[in-house]
Amino acid sequence: MEEAEGKSNIHVMMTMTTPACPFGPELIREVKEVLSGMEGVGKVEVQITLTPPWTPDRMTEEARDELGIF
Repeated sequence: MEEAEGKSNIHVMMTMTTPACPFGPELIREVKEVLSGMEGVGKVEVQITLTPPWTPDRMTEEARDELGIF
């Protein structure tokens, strides 16, 4: 995170559930929108990575239960 003009720039690295996640562009847009709206935030950069790969093991037990993943 860098500072410019008294504001902090933010770099987010996200892992999608699949390389072809259909919600990827929307998720990136929403993350940028929410973070950019916070006080003191300058530039927001979102980077997608596939390392480490996403698996259901990364979900909370509550989230797995809601989706029926045991």
